[in-house]
Amino acid sequence: MSTKQTTDTADLPEFDLEILDRSLDDIEELPGFDVPPVGTYQLLLSAETKMIPPKEGEKEARPVVALQYEITGTIKLADKGDAEPIPGSSFGEMFILGNEFGESSLKKAIAPYASYFNTNNLRELVKEKIQNVVITATVKHRFNRKTDPLKENPFAQVVNVVIA
Repeated sequence: MSTKQTTDTADLPEFDLEILDRSLDDIEELPGFDVPPVGTYQLLLSAETKMIPPKEGEKEARPVVALQYEITGTIKLADKGDAEPIPGSSFGEMFILGNEFGESSLKKAIAPYASYFNTNNLRELVKEKIQNVVITATVKHRFNRKTDPLKENPFAQVVNVVIA
């Protein structure tokens, strides 16, 4: 049984073309979810846990810690030709648990927060402490050499963290 609703187009009003009588410049650009250009930013950070689908050929979903960043301000872009991200834009870093590389990268990424909050307990840091934390940090780009040899799809790497 399908729960999909269908609409008979005969019941709909005719499209009013006046809505198209405007410039693209008049349409507000909203914040996105993209890796920002390399640079230094003011960020709002929260950590979360989630499960991601299994890799091809595996059966089990994988646990990850995700660090979610919202850009609240741009301090300096590495390339002056890059467009400044819209405040409110967001991006993230994801660390796969049960994987030595993912866990080692997570340890490096949250070390500043462990020091700041004076705890090494991973659960406490992720679920309690790293929630709506205001930071200044540098965003760098990393690339997957296997799947992105042309370096067109960057991953964010957040470094030089200063907690406000």
